[in-house]
Amino acid sequence: MKTLNRFFYAAMTAFASVALLASCEKDPEPGPGPKPEPEPSEPTQLATPSLSVEDQTNTSFTVTWKAVANADSYTYTLNGGAEETTSATSVEFTSLTAGDYTVKVKATTEDENYTDSEWASTKVTLEEPVEETFTLSAYLQEYGQYTKYNSAWFDATGSGVSAVKYTLMDDNTYSDEDIITLLQQGTQNESVYSFGTDELSALNAGETISSGFIKLDAETTYEFDFYVTFVSGKSELYREKVTTEAAPAPGENVEQWIGTWTVNSSDTYGWVSAGQGVSPTLLGAPKSGTITISAYGSNQVTIEGWSILGAEYPAVADVSEDGKLQFINNLAIGEADADGYQMMWMAAAELSDGAYTIIQGQFAPFTFTLSGNTATSEAYQGDLQDGGSFTCIGYEIYAANLNTGRVSIYDTTTPAYAGNITLTKQTTRPTLYTAQNPTESVRFAPLGLSPYWTTAALSAR
Repeated sequence: MKTLNRFFYAAMTAFASVALLASCEKDPEPGPGPKPEPEPSEPTQLATPSLSVEDQTNTSFTVTWKAVANADSYTYTLNGGAEETTSATSVEFTSLTAGDYTVKVKATTEDENYTDSEWASTKVTLEEPVEETFTLSAYLQEYGQYTKYNSAWFDATGSGVSAVKYTLMDDNTYSDEDIITLLQQGTQNESVYSFGTDELSALNAGETISSGFIKLDAETTYEFDFYVTFVSGKSELYREKVTTEAAPAPGENVEQWIGTWTVNSSDTYGWVSAGQGVSPTLLGAPKSGTITISAYGSNQVTIEGWSILGAEYPAVADVSEDGKLQFINNLAIGEADADGYQMMWMAAAELSDGAYTIIQGQFAPFTFTLSGNTATSEAYQGDLQDGGSFTCIGYEIYAANLNTGRVSIYDTTTPAYAGNITLTKQTTRPTLYTAQNPTESVRFAPLGLSPYWTTAALSAR
């Protein structure tokens, strides 16, 4: 077996050798030739520009875009018109009329390795030009208890107005530049006022905006200064002067009330919890204080210091032909707030069933009769629609919502004058007419409501 195996191996070796020798005698195979040329690559398309619209007016606009890599220039069209070319990254269109405009832009190149981009498109709408106007007139008028010697008023009309700031000055020597700086930087705390959104809307809708300033000096020249900004961004200063008339001498009946008085009340009223609100009630404690009475015409006076809210909210009283001082109920102060609440002087009263409430209506809550230097009060008594009656116990400022019938209070902690009230005149006497510069823009007006209505519970504001 070993011999056989060895022979088989030798035979196989010999066969392999023969095969190898035979292979060596064949013709040589050809070697590798040159590589074939590669197929040409497709050119790359440029990126599409991203368009933005800037500096738009009623007659022009500019379309801008960022530079596109490998672009030599840009081609654009307006409303499908002729193609124009620019190497810049913006194009301005001017002298246009109102309407819609479509701008198309594409990036272009002369490099054969790139092709032009797709068209980018943007649409612009130009509005009709807005007429920009403003007129200001200053004048004197009778307004409630305010007259041509202690108040001044303005009318403003305009269009295309975006902002208005204004004030009233009794010094007319400032330059335009000084006034503009004052109005640009001033706030309401500095007696610089602004038209609100509603006023601007009304103004631009063709309505006249009217308002005024009160508590002015008689025979004094005042100047309304208005700084107006228009929708185009242009701003202009308007200055209008008005001179108040001479104040008539207060009648003899008014004269006797002018001065500083000590107030003493036999009682006070305050507020106690009543459900989710509070109700007024007598507190059984007296109160004393000081008020200042000033003439406001031949038959009216203002009373500063009566309200628990401070002297800046004076009451107003009539002086009757027989010389009595009569507080005015339903006297509105300023304008209603955004919630519809109107600041008003109103009477607190005790009802015939023993409850306490706030009474609306046209009457004098208290009438004071003067004897020497002392005046004593008489409270008003009236009837209600439900058959009940009421007696006034106090007089204070509340927030009344004439739409809902709700009444809110501003101060729940300070007791107010109530009960029998005595005024004692002090020896000093204030100036008849006190001006503020510029003056706070506040209006007072009696609001007539009939018949009387009551509110059982109040909410704090």
